[in-house]
Amino acid sequence: MSSPLLAATGLVTQVGKAGLRAVDNVDIHLWAGEVLGIVGESGSGKTTLARTLLGQQQESAGEICLHQKRVSGVEPRRARAARRVIQYVHQDQAAALDPWWRIGNTLHETLRVSGVRNSDERKERIEQMLKAVGLHTGVLERYPHELSGGQIRRIGLARILSLRPEIVILDEPTAGLDLSVQANVLRLFKDMQAQFNLSYIMVSHDLSVVRLMCDRVAVMYLGKIVEVAPSQQLFESPAHPYTRSMLGAAPRVDPERQVQSSTLNGDPPSLMKTPDGCRFRTRCDHATDACSRHVPELETVSGEHSVACLRWRDLTSFNLTRSH
Repeated sequence: MSSPLLAATGLVTQVGKAGLRAVDNVDIHLWAGEVLGIVGESGSGKTTLARTLLGQQQESAGEICLHQKRVSGVEPRRARAARRVIQYVHQDQAAALDPWWRIGNTLHETLRVSGVRNSDERKERIEQMLKAVGLHTGVLERYPHELSGGQIRRIGLARILSLRPEIVILDEPTAGLDLSVQANVLRLFKDMQAQFNLSYIMVSHDLSVVRLMCDRVAVMYLGKIVEVAPSQQLFESPAHPYTRSMLGAAPRVDPERQVQSSTLNGDPPSLMKTPDGCRFRTRCDHATDACSRHVPELETVSGEHSVACLRWRDLTSFNLTRSH
């Protein structure tokens, strides 16, 4: 059996002076050619996890392997150098562009800093990537404020693709876009994945986008992965009460099917004072005394579907979906 392209084991990332565990003992992997979704509420740790995998944030414990070679355990600058094949498409692409620089200058500088000194090679790469994302070279003379939101997203992707990555992390890739532009951007991501043999990690709160784009989905809550499954299985048969609550609250594409969900009460607790035992128990309709005494570990439901819940067998003993 082949090995994952990227794998993390026992990953811990501490943030702030108090050393809060924004990522707490996470195991996760990405296969070549796969689109892996990471979902959860704000503060769940999904962006910190993505930044740690990228190398922008240093892990406190655990191991990260790329092409089966360890790339963790070094400070952020060296970590980024070791993980050049991983690139990050930020949520706010406009903020990543210098408003006083023409687009062409920004794209050339990106390649120059990455080590491409030859101007002709930079020009060739830039023109190739602009064509790939459906933009004319005329945009090179324009400033960021002269471009639409959709064009900015395309420029951001062209900038990243010019660095020839293998893995692209997409942070809320459709945030702030209207539905028609969203559809075009998602189609572009799919086309680029096929054309350049990319693997994606998609960080998003938009479950409809995740369901459309992702092969597998990992659900995070207060720094831990509580469920991971193939996308179709997760959306049709969620096993964790938190996952079921999120799906139950989300707009439904298919009105004939409804996930039986628990009520998602209040906001997540602070990382400064996480609950004993299961971190979700203070918001879970199904919590028992045992949930306060034991920290649930991920265990297999079936195949690639795993869940961290003491009561998942009880909760999945009946059909998780019902017809209206």
